[in-house]
Amino acid sequence: MKLCECLSEVEAVRHLDLQKEELKHVAITLVDGTEVTGNLVANKQREGRLVLLKESKTYSVSFDVVESVKLLSENAPTDTHDKTIAFDFDGVLAKYKSGQYPEIGEPVDGMKEFLDQLKEEGWKVIIFTCRGASEVEPWLAQHGFSYDYINENPDMPTVSPKIAADIYVDDRGVCFTGDIESLKQTVEDFEPWGNKDVDSEEDVEEDSTEEETEND
Repeated sequence: MKLCECLSEVEAVRHLDLQKEELKHVAITLVDGTEVTGNLVANKQREGRLVLLKESKTYSVSFDVVESVKLLSENAPTDTHDKTIAFDFDGVLAKYKSGQYPEIGEPVDGMKEFLDQLKEEGWKVIIFTCRGASEVEPWLAQHGFSYDYINENPDMPTVSPKIAADIYVDDRGVCFTGDIESLKQTVEDFEPWGNKDVDSEEDVEEDSTEEETEND
């Protein structure tokens, strides 16, 4: 099929403006029958390829594999992917005290309901943990947690072990706000909340022991 025929439905041009509001939302049918939808960023006629924006990533599509291009909308969607949130497992979904590994604690109160809410609102929920999927899958199923993936985000692949997400939730994470001095103090004072609970319980036990001794 000739190039002009492939692009006739989208009014072929040499280059489309990169501003989202001017991108065209298209469906590209490949010669093997596969259909790919996204925002047409550019028509690189001299290079023999199209540039497609899909889920915040750009892809190059060779004219050789394009069967046809269909215009779906003159205006591309302003948000092309669901928001992604990555949750740590120990200390966030499951209660955790330093040194208890490999034991898995009970669910953190309210977390299951929160993940259910996020899924209803269209979030992609990923479990991002040092544990393997085989360790946490039975526990997640037992307690009815909603999620999409464990330790991966195949919709937005990366070249490193760190998965792509809009928000990371971790009991051992620190939110950097651009203030170095504040960061230094936070790091110096940092202690996971699970350990703080342990300390407070020990303090209560010590206080109770002291009171009993005084009463004796």
